[in-house]
Amino acid sequence: MQTNLPRPVRTTTTLVVAFLCWFYSLIAAADTTFPGDFFLFPALKIDYISSGSQPGKDSINYQPEIGLFYSYKEGSLLALVEYFLNNDENEFERLQIGWTDNKNTTAWLGRFHNPLGYWSSAQHHGTYLQTSISRPSIAEFSDDGGIMPIHVTGALFEFRAPLQGGSNLFLDIAIGASPTMENGKLEPANIWRYGATKSHENLTLRARYIPDFTSDTQLGLFTGYTRMEGDSVRTDEIEQIQAGAFGVWDNNPFKLLGAVFFIDSTLTLPGSTKSDGNFASGYLQAEYAIDHRFTAYGRFEDTSDVGSDPYLALFPLFVDNREMLGLRYDVVRNHAFTLEVRNDQIASSDVTHIVFQWSALLP
Repeated sequence: MQTNLPRPVRTTTTLVVAFLCWFYSLIAAADTTFPGDFFLFPALKIDYISSGSQPGKDSINYQPEIGLFYSYKEGSLLALVEYFLNNDENEFERLQIGWTDNKNTTAWLGRFHNPLGYWSSAQHHGTYLQTSISRPSIAEFSDDGGIMPIHVTGALFEFRAPLQGGSNLFLDIAIGASPTMENGKLEPANIWRYGATKSHENLTLRARYIPDFTSDTQLGLFTGYTRMEGDSVRTDEIEQIQAGAFGVWDNNPFKLLGAVFFIDSTLTLPGSTKSDGNFASGYLQAEYAIDHRFTAYGRFEDTSDVGSDPYLALFPLFVDNREMLGLRYDVVRNHAFTLEVRNDQIASSDVTHIVFQWSALLP
C-alpha cells in the first residue's frame, strides 16, 4: 500500500484550504456588506485505488481542494470569477465580464465553460453542487484527463425565448480560442498572456428546451467545431466536429440525466499526412432521494471505437467504460459526506476506486 502524493504537497494544500475557510468565517462573522455573492466550495477526497492489472500496487490518494466563486451584478453589468485550487492545479477556471438586458439576452467576454452538452455548464468546480463525486469521463476537465475543449476564451452569448405555458427555449453560442495539446493534455488559452499559446478557433451552438423552472428537467442538442494546435510530436493539428444530445428528467424523488456525444476528428500528423477517425461516447446517471438527507445514485458510461480512433489514442488514460454506484449523506446544512465505488476501464485494464468525500458550501 502506498500514497501517491508527497506529504509536503498534501500539507500545503490542506493549510491553504483551512486558511481560506477560516478567513471567510471572519468575513461572515463581521457582518459587513460585501458587494456581490461570494462562496467557498471546500472538499476533501480520500481515494483508494486498486488496479487488477497490477496486483499489490494498491494506493491511497488524499486530495484537499477548494473552489472560490464570485458573481456580481450592477444594473446590466455582470462579473463572474471562479478560482480552483487542489494538489495538482491552481488557476482561474472562469473569468468573465458581461452584459444583460435583464430579460432574454446575456453576453459574456472572458474564459468560460464551453456549452458542450449538460455537465460542462451545469456542474462547475463546486464539488458540493453535484450529487456524484466523479464527473463523466467525456465531460471531465482537461486537468483531470478530459478530452473535450471544456474551457474556451472568447465570447459567449445566451438567448432566451419564452414560450406558451411558462416553458422556455434557450440558445447558447460560444466563439473563442481553443485549447492546445501540451504534455499529453488539453491546455486552455492563457488568459493573462493571450497569444502565448498558439490557439485556434472554437465555435459551439447549444439549444435547450426547459418546460418550467420548478425542476431541472430539460432536453437539448449541441454541435461544435474546434481546431486545435497539436504537440508537434504525435500531431501537428487537430480539426474536430462535435455533436450530440442530452436530457434531464427531474421528478422527485427520481432523477435521470444523460448525454451522447458523436466526435469526428482529423489529425494532421508530422509530415503533413492525415488521419481520420470518429467515436461515440455517452453516459446515463440515475438518482433516488431516499429522504431529505440520503441520495443513492449510479452511472454507466461507454465509448465506442476506443482501439481505432486516432484522437482517443492521444489520451491513453481516458476512461472508456465506467460502472459506478454511490451514496450521498447531507449531514447538516451545506455539508455532505459521499461514498462512491466505481470500476474504470482504461485501455483494457480495470481500475477500482473506492472514494470517500466531504464537501461543503460556505456560507
